[in-house]
Amino acid sequence: MAVGRGAEPATGTRRIARRLGRGAAAAAGGLLAGCGLVAGWLAASPYLPRVPYLGVGTLVTPQYAGPLTVGAAGLAGAAGLVTLAGARRLGLAAGALLVASTVGFATLFGQQVAAARDLGVDVDPLAALRPAGLDEGAAPDETVVYDSGPDGELLMDVYLPEHRPAAGAPVLLYIHGGGWDSMDRSSQARNMRWAAEQGFVALAPDYTLATHERPTWRLAAGQVSCALSWVTEHAAELGGNPGRLFTYGESAGGALAMAASYDAASGRTRPDCGGEPAVPRAVYADSPAIDPRAIATNPDPAAGPGSRETVEKYLGGPPEEHPDRANAVTVANLVDDNSQPTFLARSDADRLVPPESYPAFREAMAAHGRELTEIVRPRADHASALSFHGVWNQVLRETMLRFFADHGAFGPGAGPEG
Repeated sequence: MAVGRGAEPATGTRRIARRLGRGAAAAAGGLLAGCGLVAGWLAASPYLPRVPYLGVGTLVTPQYAGPLTVGAAGLAGAAGLVTLAGARRLGLAAGALLVASTVGFATLFGQQVAAARDLGVDVDPLAALRPAGLDEGAAPDETVVYDSGPDGELLMDVYLPEHRPAAGAPVLLYIHGGGWDSMDRSSQARNMRWAAEQGFVALAPDYTLATHERPTWRLAAGQVSCALSWVTEHAAELGGNPGRLFTYGESAGGALAMAASYDAASGRTRPDCGGEPAVPRAVYADSPAIDPRAIATNPDPAAGPGSRETVEKYLGGPPEEHPDRANAVTVANLVDDNSQPTFLARSDADRLVPPESYPAFREAMAAHGRELTEIVRPRADHASALSFHGVWNQVLRETMLRFFADHGAFGPGAGPEG
């Protein structure tokens, strides 16, 4: 009897432990089911980009298709363990959602790799499985003051090749995006370090950001022109050749880079800071915000209101109230017989800079006989190249390097470093 009485507490303890285990498994199953719902939404979004709200996931999924595939597969495995631990219904439901999501992410990832190879870019799929932002893990070699603005000094980061050239290196001027009202010069620090590794003196300036009280439609463009003047005066001090200058920008920065480059080529620019703006040889623009009217009339219920607000900050009001300002920053109006060769990278389902932004620009380039190269990322949304190892950023880097090399970045018979 003593043995029996001694066993009762142990049996009760095991019973409690089993209940606690089942409770923990149920909690984990509920959490995994929630993750499965989110993953399912993200996986479905690129295939339903025009469905209101549901399609917003395309702002995330195309950038991280590789890491999302790995993550969803890992969570699906965890759901299997939860099922074995006793939370059968929740575990099976979570597992089904996560397996389906894994298939969706993997399918998109495979389509990206295939599309990249169709463009002649042999991407590294294993690298693309790793998540990494563009503003992480890279610091400039120098930071200089290139101008001043309403908020004080305007800074520019400088990234130099490992073996600093005595002279003659190509120069890359990067103009950051962010809707004219956010982000800064460090937004693509890793891409700038990569550019320096290829042999460029890479420069990334800040510019004054727009607010409701301070439109910057003229100010920001003038500051980018001042950055071009700084290149004329100081690039040689860094081992760069201002005659081998190239510009690159994404979104709002793409429009600013294009406008400043075209203005410099036509001699229209006389910046307040003085000096002579260097004339870029070619321009690379990713999802450039080149038509404020198209952006402001964006019908997307999720992205449209924010897009319109961004344009109103930049112009000082709606385009219909300031048609002169809207015309001044519509890049198609700046194209002439001197405009540089331009590479346009964009996405087929961009909900921030809609496809309607580009026809007038294409027509203007064709009318003036200017060189325009265009690639379209399938099943992708705005600025889908913002993950350093991602397929589309690998495509961006490789196509940019080839395009600039084709237009004299490394001189006749020369090639990029590394």
